[in-house]
Order: sequence, then C-alpha cells, then structure tokens
Amino acid sequence: MIRKKLQKGVRMIGLFTVSLLLALMVLSPVNAEETTLTLEVWPSLTLDKVTIKSWPEKRVTLPGGNLLVKTRVQFRDPNDNSLELQTIATSVKLTGLLRSFDISSLDPGYFDIFVKGDSHLQQKLTNFYLTPTVTQLDFTSDESVYMKAGDINGLVFGDGIVNAIDLSILIENLDAFSLRSDLNRDNIVNALDLSALIVNLDDTDET
Repeated sequence: MIRKKLQKGVRMIGLFTVSLLLALMVLSPVNAEETTLTLEVWPSLTLDKVTIKSWPEKRVTLPGGNLLVKTRVQFRDPNDNSLELQTIATSVKLTGLLRSFDISSLDPGYFDIFVKGDSHLQQKLTNFYLTPTVTQLDFTSDESVYMKAGDINGLVFGDGIVNAIDLSILIENLDAFSLRSDLNRDNIVNALDLSALIVNLDDTDET
C-alpha cells in the first residue's frame, strides 16, 4: 500500500514539474538572437553615355588623324540576335572614337554589340556586360584590330560581304573621287584602294 502511494506521489510530482515547465515556456519570452536587416544603397543603375572605339583599316596617315567613317552601332539581345534593342547611326571621328551617345533607354545587362562602317565590315562584341561604369566599348582589342575595308556596294551600310559587286564598283571609280570607294582616304580611288579590297574578298560581317 505504501509503495503504491509513493509511486502515485512521484507521478504527481512529475506531472506538476512538466506542467510548470510548459507554463514557463508559454509565459516567458523566447530568448532568440536579434536579427539585423542591413540595407545597402547601390549607386544608380541607369546607363548614360558610352563611347565607341573602332578603326577603319588601310587609312593613310594625316595630321590630326584619318579614321573618320560613317558608322552604325547596334545593341542586340545575346540570346536572340534578331531582337534589335537600339541602333545609332553616326560617325567615328578622325581619331577613331565615336562621339558619346545616349544609351539610357537600355537597362544594364548583357548585349551583343555591333559596329559597322559604310564601307567596312561589321565588328562584334559578344555577350558584353554593360554597366553604368562602362564608358567605352573598344572594338580595336587594344588597338590591334581594324574594321575590314571593302563593303562599298549601293546599300547605306553595304550587304555584309566583300565580293565581286564591291570590286566592280571600285573599278568603275578608279582615278575618280568617290568617298566610299576611297578606302584609304587619300582623295583618289586608285590601286591602293583596289588592293585593300582584294585582300578582304569573300570576308563577311561578324554576326
């Protein structure tokens, strides 16, 4: 009998203890570590202006430079090059730099960027990451790569290939003045321009 009473008493104490612990857990605040949310203020992510560096080949050297060429610049989706995001038609200056132009309509990100002269084949920067800190797009690969000369047919920016059509146009303009056929820009179309074109026969735009 006594043993049963003792066992009952132990169970009662155990139940009381468990109940007390549960009550303390409910009534007491949870002692968790404080969490601090840090917000970082980033600089503006808006694109502004950018300068193109691109050099047409075979130009004669003149004081002040001789790299002027009518130029088309295109920004396209790298996942779908048929999706044209922005196109600018302007001119590379005598120094081979394009005047800064506005690209604020574009969001920062990856682009395929193309530059093409009106008598030269197109160059491409593939999957280029454009951010607000990028101020110049260098198509010269540190001044070692030029736009290939010779795409001079009747279209505004050629047809993307140097071929017999361009050759026949240049031959027709031999010893005359034709800005597009004067590939080296020495103010006359002659054998120097012809040789510059022949070197690039069957070359095409970078696409």
